[in-house]
Amino acid sequence: MPDDRLFHKRLGHGVKVNALTDFEDIVWRTYVLTADDFGVMRFLALPLLDAFDRLAKRGRAVQRALERIKDVGLIRTFLHQESVYCYQHDWQDFQKVEYPRTSILPKPPDDALTDCTYPTRYLFGFHPGGCRVPSLKKLYGTDSGTDSGNDSGSHSGTDSGNHSGNSRARSRARSRALMANANGSGLEALGGAGGDNRLLLSRPPNELQARAERFCARYAELYAEHRLGARYHNKPDLDLTEAVGLVTAWDDARLEQLIVAFLTTDEPFCRNGSGTIPQFRSRASWCDTKLREAGL
Repeated sequence: MPDDRLFHKRLGHGVKVNALTDFEDIVWRTYVLTADDFGVMRFLALPLLDAFDRLAKRGRAVQRALERIKDVGLIRTFLHQESVYCYQHDWQDFQKVEYPRTSILPKPPDDALTDCTYPTRYLFGFHPGGCRVPSLKKLYGTDSGTDSGNDSGSHSGTDSGNHSGNSRARSRARSRALMANANGSGLEALGGAGGDNRLLLSRPPNELQARAERFCARYAELYAEHRLGARYHNKPDLDLTEAVGLVTAWDDARLEQLIVAFLTTDEPFCRNGSGTIPQFRSRASWCDTKLREAGL
């Protein structure tokens, strides 16, 4: 992510922001500019003094302002190895980080993450960064913000034909379930079967990468098996990007069921298409729905 930070105009009407003095507002905005791409920073004045010349000689006042910003609820803190760090629980609602730079700062513990907004929890799933974060719009198919008023994901519903309306409705319901369960239990809806899918969002990027690579290899095997021995012509970069999103949403066992359903169905869009991983990704939710309707 570039060094730019985003400030939405609705902040001008926010109760928390308007509870700050002018000086405290400057300190808060300097925190936003200074924190890493996940919104984490040491809960100390020092990083801010170095970032903004107007604050350079006001260390004690800046520390008091940080305490005040925490008290009004704009930032929260956590302890890691006897040091205190701060973060913003709705960071990703505003910043829309797509490619977080690698951070050496820790992420909040799991009990703190459960109180973050869904897009922010999702972003922390790719901590410490250094990789692209798959778009929520491409993954889940609806605008989470439309349902909650806070979060920022949206769905790219690519289903067609008679199933598109039902699929979009199910996607909207899934998104509402995710938003309604701040304790993370609603994340089960992402992967369908297996409650351990809620852990996917907290897995480090290297583990997601490894699972995505295994998925691509397995997809090629199943493609040959169910397409009369045909060889799958992959596009490594595109396939791996789509695979990261898929392994984030479903566990490996469920993904294999979805692949087989996709490769063997007589549904025209699936049967007559290219059969690539991106096409599979566009129909994965539909396949999941059909398997559920069949009791699988």
